[in-house]
Amino acid sequence: GLGLGLGLGWAAIMDRLFFRPMTAGDKDEVRALHEKWFPLRYADAFYDGAAKGEYAGKPVINCIATDVAGKTAGIIIISFMSANGCGENDLIVDKERYPRVAYIMTIGVCDAFRRRKVGSRLLRWGIERAASDTSCGALFLHVITWNKAAMRFYARNEFRYVRSYPR
Repeated sequence: GLGLGLGLGWAAIMDRLFFRPMTAGDKDEVRALHEKWFPLRYADAFYDGAAKGEYAGKPVINCIATDVAGKTAGIIIISFMSANGCGENDLIVDKERYPRVAYIMTIGVCDAFRRRKVGSRLLRWGIERAASDTSCGALFLHVITWNKAAMRFYARNEFRYVRSYPR
């Protein structure tokens, strides 16, 4: 594993990528990338919360992958929440043992870094963070089902399809 902590000030190199937390100074770039990657527009509070480590009253962790020159390769943002309040009630059978779940709010990779395992490395980082929280019983996300490339990506990375929601 990467052996990264949750605190600020950590960095690791792996195959010429550095992994670091988002800061307030990253907000404009992270917003621009999200606007390019996703059909949703997130409020300022989302980006502020991601940088501060708390959004909508829930703890948030994040990781920005950069190349050695500091150019952003990809980003992952994960929120931790109550297993009872996550809207996915069947993810956890034993909610007393695992009262929390982790939700991948966003994950994206810049065009120049696609097909180079950056997304898989960011996802692995998220899996390791969720697994290191002994109260966390699942890591989940939502993806648009017509995005077949994303569906294959998550399947390759050991996620299992649970259900579809009506539009």
